[in-house]
Amino acid sequence: MRLLWIAVLLAPLFLPVAAAAQTAEEAIAYVFLGLADGAKLERGMSSMTWKETGSSPATYDGVWTLKGRSNAISFAVTATNDCDYVVRIAGPPNIVPRGNSLYARIEMKKVTALAPHSDAVRIDVTGTGYCETSPENEDCRPTDSSDLFGTVEAARHQEMVAFIRTKVCVGQ
Repeated sequence: MRLLWIAVLLAPLFLPVAAAAQTAEEAIAYVFLGLADGAKLERGMSSMTWKETGSSPATYDGVWTLKGRSNAISFAVTATNDCDYVVRIAGPPNIVPRGNSLYARIEMKKVTALAPHSDAVRIDVTGTGYCETSPENEDCRPTDSSDLFGTVEAARHQEMVAFIRTKVCVGQ
């Protein structure tokens, strides 16, 4: 009996785990934003690091360092139903309008395809279900590509898209 108990305790260390338990919001954050606990991105004189602070809604606190100056940025991904999501961003008012604003809306039923670029820091979005705002334009406008805030692994990205399409946004 004792040997069985030890085997049960040690099994997670040696057996492959399918995708870690994820909420729909966490999957959306990874697929559309490249966000996950411990995610990082370095581009030129800019770097970002992220810590997940909540799973539903999925919330991430980050530090964005640009030319040696650090700024605290956060994202929240909230489901309005199984297929639709709202992404909000918060940060310094000189970067984020009013310090907190809409960043994107996602309607998965209207997104027909998603694929990361080979550099793993951009995605292509096909369909009319994804829109973004910007500091210069607060209207959410459809876009067919997006910069990510952390790098993505192509296989994990595909797994998360499949999870959303087969387990979450089904039959609506």
